[in-house]
Amino acid sequence: MKNLIFVYGSLKSGHYNNRIIENEEFVSEATTKPLYRLWNLGSYPGLTIDTETGKAIKGELWRVSPEAMVRLDRLEGVPTLYRREYIKIEGVKEEVQGYIFNRDVTSYKECSPVWEG
Repeated sequence: MKNLIFVYGSLKSGHYNNRIIENEEFVSEATTKPLYRLWNLGSYPGLTIDTETGKAIKGELWRVSPEAMVRLDRLEGVPTLYRREYIKIEGVKEEVQGYIFNRDVTSYKECSPVWEG
């Protein structure tokens, strides 16, 4: 069974890590509910949960195979660097997973809701 995943950084179309999922199924562009913040971690962003003052983050939805999920988890350093969780997406009732940054962000700058790389 394929998983629906939200990507918001280097995995998006046209970015360098998209090669990992380029043969999977692109579904659509997507925007989260305003429950998150995006941080500039250098060459990639990190998403954190902020239910009080969060923003709507823009990205893409992809339907990926279990084999692709293994590759993605490895790339994202699950469970140390990131953890995979359900993400709330505007207008989508189906369960969507995404990667939440698993470390302290106080030394990083916040990005705009769209990571350009």
